[in-house]
Amino acid sequence: MSTEVTGGGTQCYNALLQDATLSSPQAPDTLAVMLMYNSTVKKLGNSAAVILPKELRSTAGMEIGDAVDIDVPRPGVITITAHERPWTLEGLMKGYDGPAPEFIDPGRAASKELW
Repeated sequence: MSTEVTGGGTQCYNALLQDATLSSPQAPDTLAVMLMYNSTVKKLGNSAAVILPKELRSTAGMEIGDAVDIDVPRPGVITITAHERPWTLEGLMKGYDGPAPEFIDPGRAASKELW
C-alpha cells in the first residue's frame, strides 16, 4: 500500500500514519523523508536565513535558540541536525562501570593561574 499526499505538515504526517507500510522497522526513516517543507532563503543583515516553521521544528525536536549542526554533504543539499547538548560529567560517565577516577592535585599556581 502506498500513500500519496499533497501539501505538508500535519496533513502529510497524519496521512502517512494511516499507511500500513509505516509499521515496518524502516518507518522512522520513511517518515523523515516524507515530511518536507518549502521555504525561501532570505537576506538577514550580511547573512542569509531560512525560516523553519513551528510544526517542522516541533517534529524535529528543535526550539528557538537551540544550537544546530549544519552540513553540506553534496552540492545542493544542506542538512540541519540538532546539536547535542553540552557535555556533563554525568553524561560522560553514563554507562561507565570501571573504577572511579582519582583526584589529581594540580599543585600550586606557577604564575597568574586561578584554581
